[in-house]
Amino acid sequence: MSFGKTNYRNGGTRGGADQFKWDDVKNDKYRENYLGHSLHAPVGRWQKGKDLTWYSKLNREDRAAALKAEIALAKQRDQELMDQALGIAPKRRVEPTGPLEAAEVKELLKRGASDREGLDGERVEGVGAAPAPAGYETQPKKTMAERYQESLARGGDAGDIYALPGTATSAAGDSATRDDAARRDEKARKKAAKKQLKKEKKERKKERKQRHRRDDDEASDRRGRSRSQKALSVADAVALTLTISLCTVTAETR
Repeated sequence: MSFGKTNYRNGGTRGGADQFKWDDVKNDKYRENYLGHSLHAPVGRWQKGKDLTWYSKLNREDRAAALKAEIALAKQRDQELMDQALGIAPKRRVEPTGPLEAAEVKELLKRGASDREGLDGERVEGVGAAPAPAGYETQPKKTMAERYQESLARGGDAGDIYALPGTATSAAGDSATRDDAARRDEKARKKAAKKQLKKEKKERKKERKQRHRRDDDEASDRRGRSRSQKALSVADAVALTLTISLCTVTAETR
């Protein structure tokens, strides 16, 4: 096959496919663009370490089985992660297999030997920790007997055992007790006054209901008497009319 002076091959009836030979283009600059190079001349970087005939090694059933196995493995991993998050299964710590990156090494060195997150600043250098100040809370607390002995050593009264700091009979304790008693009395007095007002309001409401009920009964009685009187008046008028009629008839017959 000859390329001639144009440096490209002439196409035949099939576009030159029937005239193609790999030996003619294997040393060409654009040899990777020719058909058949992926199998006969695996020289490109995208072919390095890859199986070029993968499509001819697995049939349809094998590919379907491999896909099902991959899906099942993914579901199993998701279920394990969900169980670990919900506390059903113990958490598994994944150990790194490869070397650490520079950023990871820097983070570990910055946080020291702590295995916590960066926001948990608990005695970790560089995360806001500070030495605890020495104060009263850091000292052991003294018992009542020890404080009593110190009071005697300072010249206190031996019988004044209830005057130690923190007892209920000290001056501060007495004032606090009096204040509490006064507050309780005031609260009880307000509660009693409120209860009395509520009782009086309830009695007034009950009296109003009884008065309205009596007024309604009296009005009903008056309406009943009025209807009775009207009925009697009509009956008397009818009786009088009948009497007059009888008298008239009697006089005419005579």
